[in-house]
Order: sequence, then structure tokens, then C-alpha cells
Amino acid sequence: MRKKKVLLVFLVLLVVCCFVPFASAQLPVEKFNTIRITGEGVVDTKGDMHLKLDWKFPTNALYIEMKENYPNPYVILREFSSQRAAFEIANAKIEYDDAKRSLHVTADLLGGAVNKRGRWEIDMGKEAYPICIEKQKAIFLQIFPINSQLIQVMDMMINLPQEASNARYDEKKGLFTYSLPKKPATGYCELDLSLKCKPRLMAATYKVYGNRDISEGSMWVAKAIFKNTGEANIRNLKVSYKLGEYSDWSIPKTYSLIVPGGCVVDLYYPVISSKVTELLTRTPVDVQIKYSYEDEEGNKYEDISGERIEILGINQMEFCNLTKEEITGTWAEYFSNSPLLAAWVTHLDPPVKALAGMVSRLAGGVPTKLDQESAIKFCRALYDLEVANGLAYQTPSGFLVEYMPGQDIKYPRDVLRDKSGTCVDLAILYASVCRAVGLETILILIPGHCFPVIVLPGGGLLPVECTAISGAAVGGPQGQALSFDKAVELASKELSELKIGLYYTVNVQQVQQQGLVSPELPRLEADVLEKWGWRLPQAQTQQRQQQTTGGGQGEGTGRGQTTTTTFTKRYSSEQYKFSFDYPQDWKVQEAQGSVSVIHPQNLAWITMWRIVENIDPQTFLQNIEFQLEQQYQNFTVISRKQATINGVNVFIVIAESTSPQGQAQINGILVFYENNQAKLGVVSAGLKGQYDNLSPMLDQIIGSISLL
Repeated sequence: MRKKKVLLVFLVLLVVCCFVPFASAQLPVEKFNTIRITGEGVVDTKGDMHLKLDWKFPTNALYIEMKENYPNPYVILREFSSQRAAFEIANAKIEYDDAKRSLHVTADLLGGAVNKRGRWEIDMGKEAYPICIEKQKAIFLQIFPINSQLIQVMDMMINLPQEASNARYDEKKGLFTYSLPKKPATGYCELDLSLKCKPRLMAATYKVYGNRDISEGSMWVAKAIFKNTGEANIRNLKVSYKLGEYSDWSIPKTYSLIVPGGCVVDLYYPVISSKVTELLTRTPVDVQIKYSYEDEEGNKYEDISGERIEILGINQMEFCNLTKEEITGTWAEYFSNSPLLAAWVTHLDPPVKALAGMVSRLAGGVPTKLDQESAIKFCRALYDLEVANGLAYQTPSGFLVEYMPGQDIKYPRDVLRDKSGTCVDLAILYASVCRAVGLETILILIPGHCFPVIVLPGGGLLPVECTAISGAAVGGPQGQALSFDKAVELASKELSELKIGLYYTVNVQQVQQQGLVSPELPRLEADVLEKWGWRLPQAQTQQRQQQTTGGGQGEGTGRGQTTTTTFTKRYSSEQYKFSFDYPQDWKVQEAQGSVSVIHPQNLAWITMWRIVENIDPQTFLQNIEFQLEQQYQNFTVISRKQATINGVNVFIVIAESTSPQGQAQINGILVFYENNQAKLGVVSAGLKGQYDNLSPMLDQIIGSISLL
């Protein structure tokens, strides 16, 4: 789903990359160079464009492979039609040319040019660059990198009607505009409407339908094709839509003129209410369209029409958005909606962030984004944590079999609650947790399967076969999980065997940045993971208990007592929007917007406060250091580092100082931040002579902090 709106389709983008979207450079690709596309469009006075396109393949190997994979070039033509959302395709033909290693297309684009505000305009797309514009002719160029080994170069000549004048190009909007002489036309007035609607929408991806920049504009809900079949000019056509109770009437769009025989193609991208996220099953809804217009004599006409469609439940995924008439039987067609799976990757959901925090503690608090070793350590810890908590593979359930393949997809929170999921569910959970700590993730879909690939710092790939947590799912022993290393080995083999036309790659971060975001989910309690039975592995728990008790020995506290503490309480504040674990014998105090947790013998303390002003974390950290320098004597910084705690980035400073009472102490300063905005400040102190005993407890409290 790339943010590109261009007039002409790019063959490899639609066929090679459309079936393997969002592929990173490291994924298997052939070593090609440049695909040349030449085109010519002749625009008539009605606004229709008569188009010719020729693709020249750089190697015979690529040409043969494409022809073998897609012997019916109709597939390419269909993709051409579906991606050209702003036009209606008619009289299209497409054929291979073996002698020239090329592909030829001819087609009519109805409504290729429309009249708005008295000028005719052609949507060339924001990525088209004008080479020259001279009288009734213009040449545009586009260079599009498909991957590190293949680029696509297209030059397109546009021939305007002989009467055209004042041609201009707006690079910001990607609009090529021109003027035509006004020609009055009177007689009987008649406007035909053909309304096409998507038969089903997905509640999980409801936000994508309001974004015309996604997927070349193809995520429209309704497509209205108006044709002037009368003798009179039609003026001031105004069009508005409504999606049942889930949207208001859209702001009307106006077209100044439709000449006899001319067309206007208007698309509906609704702003859908979040109420659709409450739907659990398929629900009917009416798409309504109302429109009005005038003839040359000023007579006004208006009408209303509509069509009934369905909205799927919040967990339901329809893998194909093609009609039965469009299907030729390829696997890629039946799973053309695969990129929309990114909406189920809920890395900002509190239970996912809490799980990421548990994984970070298990991995030793490694800075996952800084180096490859730390990232792999985190991924290993995530897999091991899933195994330790009994996460299992389950067989998928299907629906919509009377239409196209469909499946109930669990959100990560559902997998955590049920401790089970399909291959898709498990891959999405794994990708979500990795995204929560800033790792780029890719979902790979192949026939009958899905697995995640983690993009490591430096660009390496780490594929993981998530179903290996249930060994029997991948041919292993019944009731026994395979090791993380074996899971990586299995997925690496699957990755190396990908075949063109038989896989999709969904780069979650890229897709979500382009507008495909997750739906709103019901609020859950802060300690829901604990209630669902998620715990650190027993060995880790024992290790932390030993650290907490000083290895069973412990130094004296100054009062002849050892520091034996059990972490059994959790503080959570809706007011301050954070929570943390603390030992049952420590005291919690709230004062002036801050929360402090204090050692029972006052040997250590931690103070936390939510940061409400807009300030970058580095500046906020410097302000805290300056205040502590004024408050304590001999304040000296001994280390600085960055880390991730429960999915949130943190700046950490460790310092030594002397308290006003003359006691040597170790200080910690932490600033939690998101999107370069400071969110939470933390200051800790512990007596230097007792710090070996105190630090495990301080670390465990700080490591449990979660933002709500």
C-alpha cells in the first residue's frame, strides 16, 4: 500500500511487487536493471483518454518468468483497472509480444479528464515530472525504484485536443490542467448513474477507507460513474454519500461541466465512525448517494440512489476483494487483501507493551534497536517466554466460504488471553511485540501459512517459525516445543524458497505509516497479563528472588536485618497514567503530582512523576541533572545509556553524590519518552554502602514501570 497516485500502472509494480508488496531489499529478487515503459494518451473533447502503453522487459529471463506465472494477461489488465480508481476502463486489450520481449496495452480511460471550476484536469499523480509542456502536448517522466536491483522508468506523452490552451501542471497536486472553448449544447437532459460498491468492508480496517492516498486510491467504498447520455451540457453536478449510521453525509464534490457523451468517475472515501469496532459479526448497511445538477437553461435535477453491502465483524478478515467474475484462479488473487493484516498488529496496545516489558526483563534490558546481538537476544527471549507460558498453535476457523476465503483473526490481546492462535495469529503477536520495542517487522504469507521476519539493526533478517512452539505443528514431537534456533532454521528455509506469485510480504511499519492503523479496542485493566497467567520463566523468577535476598546471604541493613523482599503488590494510577510493581513492605506516598516508593528502613527510594508539558527528553534530563547538582554535594555522573522498558524508550543516567545528611549514595535518573516527547521522569537513590543489596530491588521496580 504505497502512497502513490499516478495515472499509469507500472507492470512490475502491479505484478511482481503487487504480489510481493513491501518487500525489503534482502528478500529474494532477480537481478534485473531497468524496466522501460513508454506511453501515449490522446484526450478528446469529452474528456476521455485513448491510451497506448508498451513495457520493455530488461531480460528474457524476466519476460519468460512473468509469462509462465501469468499466462493469462487479463490478470495484469485487471490490476490495471482496479488500481486506476479515478477512471473507468473500457475497450481494453493486452497482449504479450515475444519478438520484442514486451507487453502491449490499449484502453480507453472514461473520465480521464474532468471539468472542475471551469478548467479541465487530468490526475497525473504527485510523482510525475514534466519534461516539457508545449501547446497541446506534454511529456511526463517517472522513475520509480522497485528494490535495490530494479528500477522502473516511464515516459508518457499526453496529446490534448487541438482547441486546448493554457496548459499548466501543478506539481504539488499532480494535476495537469487546460482550458477548452465553451460550446453551448441544448436539448433534452439525461444523466445515467452506474454505482459500484465494495460488497464487504472490514471493521478492523475501517480507517483505511477514508484515505484516498492508500493503495493507489483503490480503497474506495463506492464508485459512481456518471455519463451524459443526453443532448444538453450538464453543469454543476454535486455528489454526496452516506454509509448508513456509520457516517454523516459527505461534503459534496462539484463538477462544473459534463458534455454530451462525457463521463465523470467519482469515488467515495468515507470517514467511518468508530462504532463499527463494536460489530462482532457480518452486518448489513446501506450506501446512499444523492446528487443534483443543472442543464444549460438552468433547470435543476436531483436524485438519490444506493446499494446494500456488509460490514464484517471486528475480528473477521476477508482475504480477497475481487469478484467471482474477476478471479482467474491464482493463489495471489485469493489473498489480495493480505497487506491489510497490518491492522491487526497492535504494538501500542497496553497488554502487548506489558508483554514487551516482560521480554525485556527476561532479556536483561537489552537496547534492541542499537545492535544486532541485542535484537536477537530480545527475539529469543520472546519465543522462550511464549513457550514457558504454554502458548499453543490452534487450527484456524473459516467463514465467507460462499464468497472468498475469510478467517477470524485474533488480535494479540486475544492470543495472550487464550494462550493459543493460528499461524497468522502467532505471527501477528510476535510482530506486535517486536514492533513495541522499535524493531521493523515483516509478515510473510505463503499458501497455507504465515510467519514473521524481523529486520535487525544493520539490515539483516531474522525469520521465526512461530508455530514451532507446538512441535507437532511443524512435524516435531507431540506436546514438545522446538528450540528458538530450530524455529529460525525452519523459517529461513521457507524464506529462501519463496516463489513469485506465491507469497506476499507485508512490511508492517511501512504500511502503518502510510495510514493503515489498528482499530480502537476496549480498555483493559493494567494487570490483565497477570490475571491471564503470564509469568516470567521459573528460572528467571528464582534468579530474581536470589538477587532480591542478596543470594540468600545479604548484607545487614544497619539494624541487623537482611533484605528479604517479595514483590507482591502493584501500584496503578489512572490519574498519573503509569503503574509499577513494588515489595509489599515498601511504602508508597503520593504528593504534588508525584509518587514515591520508599524502603522500610529509608535505605532507598524512587520518585516518579508524569510529564505533562511538551519537552524533548534530552532537555528534560539536563534540567533534572542541574537540579540534583544544586541539591547534592559531589554530584558526579558515572554512566549514560539508552534502553527500552516495557516498550518505551528511556534515557538513563547513573551518578554518585553526597546527600544533605552527608551520606554517600548512588542516584539514578530516567526519562521515559515517546515520539521525542518526555513522558515520565524517575529519580532514585540508595545508600552506597548497601547498594549491592538494594540495586536488584530498585532495578526490578524500575523495570516494571509501564505507561498507561
